[in-house]
Amino acid sequence: RKNWMFSETPRGAESSAIYYSMIETAKTNNISPYAYLNYILTNRDLLKGEEREIKMLFPWSRSAKESCSIK
Repeated sequence: RKNWMFSETPRGAESSAIYYSMIETAKTNNISPYAYLNYILTNRDLLKGEEREIKMLFPWSRSAKESCSIK
């Protein structure tokens, strides 16, 4: 709860909410949050691609699970 104290602007709070949501979604899909964030940032050029390429970044996609699964 105290993490929200450092969101000085609405934009900062929104960014924090997105970040926390990504981490919790990774945990729910049984993949490492650190590895998942690294996977997204490494493959961020796919975000400019077609819908098929963007779906590869979802935490429940086969490529994300193979790259980021908790061993």
